[in-house]
Amino acid sequence: MCGIYYCNKFALPYNKTLRRRGPESWNEVHHPELGYFGHSLLTTRGNNTVEGPIQVGEGMFLYNGNTYNDVSMNDTEWIAENLITDTVDDIIQFIKLLKGEYAFTYVSEEKIIFCTDHFGLKPLCYFNDDTHFAVASLADTLVHSFGSFTRCTPNKIYILDRETNNLSTVTNKEWNLEQTVNNWDNVWECFEQSVKDRYNSWCSLNLSSGYDSGVIACAVNKFFTDEDCYYVYNSNEAENVMAERIALHNVTVIDDLHRWKVPRKISNMDLSLIAPDIPDLDHNGFANMGDANIYMNMLSKNKKIILGGEGGDDIYSDYGHAGKHLRTWSKFGGLFPKNLHTVWPWHENSMWKEFYNRTEISAGFWGIEARSPLMCSDLVQSWLNTTHTLKNKEYKGWMSQYMQNHNYPFAHIKDFPKQGYNRATKQ
Repeated sequence: MCGIYYCNKFALPYNKTLRRRGPESWNEVHHPELGYFGHSLLTTRGNNTVEGPIQVGEGMFLYNGNTYNDVSMNDTEWIAENLITDTVDDIIQFIKLLKGEYAFTYVSEEKIIFCTDHFGLKPLCYFNDDTHFAVASLADTLVHSFGSFTRCTPNKIYILDRETNNLSTVTNKEWNLEQTVNNWDNVWECFEQSVKDRYNSWCSLNLSSGYDSGVIACAVNKFFTDEDCYYVYNSNEAENVMAERIALHNVTVIDDLHRWKVPRKISNMDLSLIAPDIPDLDHNGFANMGDANIYMNMLSKNKKIILGGEGGDDIYSDYGHAGKHLRTWSKFGGLFPKNLHTVWPWHENSMWKEFYNRTEISAGFWGIEARSPLMCSDLVQSWLNTTHTLKNKEYKGWMSQYMQNHNYPFAHIKDFPKQGYNRATKQ
């Protein structure tokens, strides 16, 4: 994970939070024709450190995140070797090949091309007026200089013509919404590959008794032996399931007594200023010091990556099941229709941006990278292609069946208070 910025007119003076995202190095470059670039580095793939920006042909590019097209080498190096810069179309087609979570900016004398990934897993914001253009990982960097910002829309590639100042977009991934597959086989294959791509010795797991973190921990336990897990005690968890999971993993339990042991100068910092369009940061991000304690424990062990179950509710259940709304923001109660075009993408304009960006931004504040194996685009695509009957058969059916197949501790939702049957809201 990294923090990046570009500005056409001057070096952006406020870079404190960008630098926290990449604590290993900070590099600023002034290119006489193209403008000003900033890049903070956190190495999470391989042993090579690759500082940005990187010159490719006549242009420069900045990159934050991880792509898994070729796991045999550093992904930034792979992008630099494979990025074709002959035309705008070439660059757009290259971006469409990327698999993973990323924020990408390419600058030439004629065009600026920038985007976040299919789900906005790696944040990117921009500012544009008649004179200035700037892009940055965090909103506060832009607000400090320009007073406002726009968050990049996921799954959109932006193209700015530097001569006319015309800003246009193209869709990154066109989702196939045909529902024809009546088994979970390819879903499980894609899921396991997603976990294997994203897990390495620098990883820790955020564990609870839920489906989402459980299915990830189950897969990690299947393929790896060195997992480092954290559980923030919560009375709403299924304690019998949690006890069994703790017995299977190396788990550090953070209880209420430890929750507030965070340096005051850090705990009092207002993270909502970093992302003013993410209201959930105010009361649910840094207000829960359990997360901060996880990151502090991780740093003491030289861990850099946290794997979490974000997206499981947003994509695979719509916070509901069989038409029953388990949260007020559920759009259709998790009753998936025969025609997905009528509801997809249901995670947009919902709680996904608030919930995930809360995790990504607070982890980044500590120099930790947040990864979400459940949001792998190949996995989501494979799941979308399963029949609506299979989707509706059981709550998060592919996860529950996977855990059952591997004899992993598991509780059905009706016995699982955390999932919300006893807190369901009538619509």
